Amino acid sequence: MAAVPAEPGPAASPPLASAVRALAEVEALDMAFAASLDARDGTFCLGHMSGARAGSMDGLVTAVGQGLGGKVLAVERPLAVADYARAPGITHQFDQAVSAEGLRAVFALPVRVDGTLHGAVYGAMRRPVEFGERFLARMAATVRAAVRPGPSRSQAAPVPTRATSCSRARRPASCTPSCVRRGRAPPTRPPGHGSTSSRRDCTSPGRRPRRRCTSRPGSSTSSPSWRWAMRTARSGRASGSPSRR
Repeated sequence: MAAVPAEPGPAASPPLASAVRALAEVEALDMAFAASLDARDGTFCLGHMSGARAGSMDGLVTAVGQGLGGKVLAVERPLAVADYARAPGITHQFDQAVSAEGLRAVFALPVRVDGTLHGAVYGAMRRPVEFGERFLARMAATVRAAVRPGPSRSQAAPVPTRATSCSRARRPASCTPSCVRRGRAPPTRPPGHGSTSSRRDCTSPGRRPRRRCTSRPGSSTSSPSWRWAMRTARSGRASGSPSRR
């Protein structure tokens, strides 16, 4: 089947357009375009031209199996040629149109979305180049990422939020220790954990909070002997009794 001109409209396809945009961003490539598959009659139409100079290939229609892209659609795997006009193994219906664009090295990749073959996407250079397997694999990965459908807003995963612990300022009053509600710092060590002190934890259930949560046994502010000495001294001065030598 000879290549015949057609309107560019049938080649319009969002997945193919995305694939062409992705390849157009590759600096090494001079041109990118696509072949839209019509599975009803076994033909494909060229379109989505990016980097074209002459526009000689836009809208060409031919049968699956013809040319490089037609062979890619038939075998459904990537193929490449170093010099399109001299490449063996493909038909040459598009030689005149390809030469008008000045294209030499061309590769084509099948484009599938959810298992459905939509067509093929091409990358081309205006000088002869051997495309290696590693390069074709990177281009195929780029195309797959470009045509992969994204999640809808309803299916999008919720944005994770930072958990709020009870030790923060905005915690509910029900889980706030009594000494914190009174403006005092809670103890830094849990009661009974490696400590032989008789100090009580102000947050212990069933116990009334002490007046000073941070007082230490034996300190000047809580020692009974210090309080007794002060009372004795005051009472002695009040009665006028001489001090003992």
